[in-house]
Amino acid sequence: MIIFRVDGNEKIGLGHVMRCMSIADAFLDAGEECFFLLADASAKEIVEKRGFRVFVMGTHFDCVEEELPEIWSVVVRLRPKCIVVDSYFVTERYLKLLGDLCRVVYLDDLAAFAYPVDGLVNYNIYGVDMDYAALYRNRGTKLPQCILGSWYAPLRREFRDIPACAVKEDVEDVLVSAGGADSIHLILGLARFLTGRPECVRGLRFHIVLGAMNTDKDEVRDLVSGMGNVVLHLAVQDMGALMCGCDLAVSAAGSTLYELCACGVPTVTYVLADNQMLGAKAFKRAGAMVSLGDIRGNMGEAANMVIEAVLGLKGNFYKRKRMAWRMRELVDGYGAERLVGELLKGCVHP
Repeated sequence: MIIFRVDGNEKIGLGHVMRCMSIADAFLDAGEECFFLLADASAKEIVEKRGFRVFVMGTHFDCVEEELPEIWSVVVRLRPKCIVVDSYFVTERYLKLLGDLCRVVYLDDLAAFAYPVDGLVNYNIYGVDMDYAALYRNRGTKLPQCILGSWYAPLRREFRDIPACAVKEDVEDVLVSAGGADSIHLILGLARFLTGRPECVRGLRFHIVLGAMNTDKDEVRDLVSGMGNVVLHLAVQDMGALMCGCDLAVSAAGSTLYELCACGVPTVTYVLADNQMLGAKAFKRAGAMVSLGDIRGNMGEAANMVIEAVLGLKGNFYKRKRMAWRMRELVDGYGAERLVGELLKGCVHP
């Protein structure tokens, strides 16, 4: 039994939940049962639809120490091999107390402090560059099992063995994904741009993915209704096929970037949360993506920036070809299996 302690809601999006479900799928393939602990019910239905058992604690996702009595009762009942924790709101005390109950694995992005855990995972492209050894050495504490780098990026099963997408000389289909919640309302701004200035994107067809927690769904539908060059996608069942059917992508700098890498779709990325800054910079530095940087302070110009970047890549076939090759070099779709294999070794040899 593996317990996942994770949350997803309109404030923090669904990225944490999605990556944990990908890891849980790989645990299932390895013969392990998985159980999800959520603070509130926002993501309950999404997790249950993937076939996992869920317990909602009725606590606050940003005050994790208050939930410890609930977790204690669950751990005593289920006796898991480990708890996988994915939250930016953990404290040193919280992780230490969890460690008194069972083995703890933490999914990290930021190296905020020397986490008192048994296993530490940072599958981000910049994970191998983060000096965890020095972080723990400076605290005088033992370095946990570390699993680092994009070779461990946990993707859904559909991203295994995807043939390299052909990079065409011209761009026709553009995928736009802003995550589960789209907290900065980029898709709404883009829909307004497309309806107001259609001459700028003539010859392009936009495939817009509306996340489960996007609060602008109805307005976006109304705006693009009847537009032949805009296709809305909700509850996508095969994201890999949709990605591979497009020539170019626009995505927030979250977990979706790793899926796009596995498909080899040249991508324009942007930052909508602090934890995405390092990833956007690293993909740009690696020559794998075009990054617009942090666009939260440029809401009025965000759609213009996106369209300008799309048109720039549209006109540069050789750059898109180089980007696609670099993306496939970074991610192959089997990261979840590698990750789980390493974590299970740690469970046998704590």
